[in-house]
Amino acid sequence: MIERFTLSKKSPSWVKYEHSARYGFASKYLDSKVVVDAACGAGEGSFLFAKSNAKMVEAFDIEESSIAEAKSKFNLPNLSFNIGNCLKLPLGDGFADLYISLETIEHINEDKLFLDEVKRVLKPGGIFICSTPNRTITNPGTSMKDNPRNPFHIREYSKEDLNELLEAKFADVEIFGLNRKSVFAAYVIKLACKIFPHFIAVRSPMLFKLPKLFFDNANDHVVSPYDDKHEYEYLVAVCRK
Repeated sequence: MIERFTLSKKSPSWVKYEHSARYGFASKYLDSKVVVDAACGAGEGSFLFAKSNAKMVEAFDIEESSIAEAKSKFNLPNLSFNIGNCLKLPLGDGFADLYISLETIEHINEDKLFLDEVKRVLKPGGIFICSTPNRTITNPGTSMKDNPRNPFHIREYSKEDLNELLEAKFADVEIFGLNRKSVFAAYVIKLACKIFPHFIAVRSPMLFKLPKLFFDNANDHVVSPYDDKHEYEYLVAVCRK
């Protein structure tokens, strides 16, 4: 089974706000560009990009049912959905100005090969935007070799892990954060790792989300420049070839 999300699916409010925040952030880079959206799922982000300011959006997903759903819901002249593996897309070298792949890299065994394929598909000077959970918050007290709490994820990265991986492949890397945690929350999460068994400690971040079941809004979920005084639940990277 593959982890999938759609805005129409019943889920906690913060999950929808988080996806919308990522889509909105990536949309700032469209600027009449030829865009690849890899691991597009049911296509909601791809549709948003196509109806905004993208010249063309080529969207791919490895799951046939997701592509079928996307095609049934979204139809624009500058939007195309196709089955494709992000380790080898059916596109020529230097095809895209902008390559978007949100919440994907943590699902891929061959993360370096994935980035090589991103570089192949991008034009010189092209931009790659990706997002992924920040292990420091989502799996505190663990290393990249440890199995994440989320059974769909191969691995999760810290800010330092992700930055090192991306800087080895791209000329310029800028890291942003989504869902900023207060200094107090970050301290409590780190403390939990020291005093509680692992299976309890990795669930401690969820305690800070419980109030959002009753009080939550989009303004609490924005992508912003990374402030090293805080921690963020998700990492968003903008990389230039």
